[in-house]
Amino acid sequence: MTKPIRLELPTPFSIGSVNAWLFVEPEPVLVDCGQNTPDCIEALVAGLAAEGLSTADLKKVIITHGHVDHAGLGGYLAENSSAEFWVSDHNWDWVADVDTKWGERVDFMARIVQQAGVEPDLVELMVSGMRNIASIWQSVPVDRMVRFNTKSKLQMGGARWDVIHAPGHSESQTCFYEPISKRLISADMLLHIAPVPVIERYAELNDQGEIERILGLPKHMESLELFYDLEISAVYPGHGPEFKDPHRVVIDRQKDRIHKRKEQCFELVKDGTSSAMGITDVMYSHFPQSGKITGLAMVVGYLDLLMQEGKVQRRTEEGVWHFNIT
Repeated sequence: MTKPIRLELPTPFSIGSVNAWLFVEPEPVLVDCGQNTPDCIEALVAGLAAEGLSTADLKKVIITHGHVDHAGLGGYLAENSSAEFWVSDHNWDWVADVDTKWGERVDFMARIVQQAGVEPDLVELMVSGMRNIASIWQSVPVDRMVRFNTKSKLQMGGARWDVIHAPGHSESQTCFYEPISKRLISADMLLHIAPVPVIERYAELNDQGEIERILGLPKHMESLELFYDLEISAVYPGHGPEFKDPHRVVIDRQKDRIHKRKEQCFELVKDGTSSAMGITDVMYSHFPQSGKITGLAMVVGYLDLLMQEGKVQRRTEEGVWHFNIT
């Protein structure tokens, strides 16, 4: 049973680098792959070369979830290797047809930020930045893909890893747990910072024939509980180095931070700030305008939690959400 090697790949995003985890034995397997940018390709090629490998040596590429920094280089690797791409049911369409899925997300995001109270000129600024992501994300040919689900066991590093669906940060997110060594490849689930619950929609329409938003932050809080009772000896996260800190401390720190920010959000609603964007402008005033979409996603999540707790309620006026305490 071998330990995965961290390949640290640069991203163009504020979070910094993303990890690809490489198993060398008994066959080269890569978990996640970065986005399709020249500096990311250079770093990946150099990281493989340091282990005596090239992209052509890869036998499997396993994708944890459908975000560009974890899956965007898939098309490049498909062209430069004969590797199989192992992709979950939840993630399949994101890897196979990112153009369609990304177009749906951008359109949906434009609608949500309008409802959140974002001014029209800023809506366009936010959405145009999202559209540009399509240029660094390539799909993988379906005939190169192998499907897995939560009942599957993935062979990596001479061990069999369980698959855990962990929605919240992304509805498509899966993590991998090896029950003998008690190691976890956590994707963006267990990080030293709370991951942003990306605003996204369900693929299918609801019973009323409407597009429905996934409640990302409440789902993330539920997913944290899946991992709390696991025995974990080491965590290989999507961002940052391997850590052996007690994972429950990491989870408690995440939850505590989220609850504190949620209460700050509640106080702003109580004081009369009624729109999600108005709250964002206060809580994330240090963010540049173009980057406030990240803060807005967090605020929408805090408001979702407060509505679940019955502390606030939402009404819509002229297409914009307004919140007040109950």
